Amino acid sequence: LRQHGWHIRGLASEGEKWSASTPTEMLKSRVPSFILDLLEERVGAGHIGLAELAVLAATVEDLVHGDTIDLLRMAYRTHNLSVHVPLATAAEEDLIVRTYLIYFVLPYTQEFKHDGRRLLDFFPDAPEAYPGWDDTVLWVRDLMESIK
Repeated sequence: LRQHGWHIRGLASEGEKWSASTPTEMLKSRVPSFILDLLEERVGAGHIGLAELAVLAATVEDLVHGDTIDLLRMAYRTHNLSVHVPLATAAEEDLIVRTYLIYFVLPYTQEFKHDGRRLLDFFPDAPEAYPGWDDTVLWVRDLMESIK
């Protein structure tokens, strides 16, 4: 939680008991079923220990990382750029960042993944579709500058 700021409702930070009928019941809507199946197999209907919780956290982190990489690759493909070649200009860098962000905050825009032109045409409408768009882009640009 401290490193990533993740919170899964039902996992008590103070060691309190869960109100769900089984320890995995609270996770059903938040964690892929294959993880729950493995977790339930491992601990049954008993309690989840620290080791099992660590495995769950590592699995969720891996899934989030994989989804992030897939979304970034999609952003590159949208604009016919290779992930194996460094971006040539600051404009390309900005384009990939904005494409990744729009795909992340407005997932329905992923329908443009095969038509970069349509996505470019959508960018001016982004603040209307996502009111925090301009602030989000500004925050990401500031973050990028701070780590250069």
